[in-house]
Amino acid sequence: DKHVLDVGCGCGATGIAAALSHAHHVTCNDIDTLAATATWLNSKINGVVVEVSTENLLTSPRTLPPGSMVFLGDMFYDAPTAELILRWCERNSGSQFYVGDPGRWALDLISDRIECVEEYGIQDEDCPEFDSVKVYKFL
Repeated sequence: DKHVLDVGCGCGATGIAAALSHAHHVTCNDIDTLAATATWLNSKINGVVVEVSTENLLTSPRTLPPGSMVFLGDMFYDAPTAELILRWCERNSGSQFYVGDPGRWALDLISDRIECVEEYGIQDEDCPEFDSVKVYKFL
């Protein structure tokens, strides 16, 4: 019965995985229209139905359905965005929030509001400064 929201979805991998795991309703959101198109195509390739949105949810006054599970991927690249994310999470406190991040500096701005629940080693020749990705849960 969970509503899953994949924010900053890129190609939609997290949302598609949720749909493949039989989430009740999945929304993949990215303000980049190319990302939204990639997500739509990937959902068709994987044979799942996901809602695709390009709305800027971080500035939207709308609130999420209570109990939503929200995944934010690699979005802490600057202080203004980190602040928007934090305020949005506070407005939607009835939801569960998870952040996947390779260690961007702006994540330090909310370090007292999150806890690491998982870490994965990665190798990325284009970004050698990132040797792992951590998954955090908002407290």
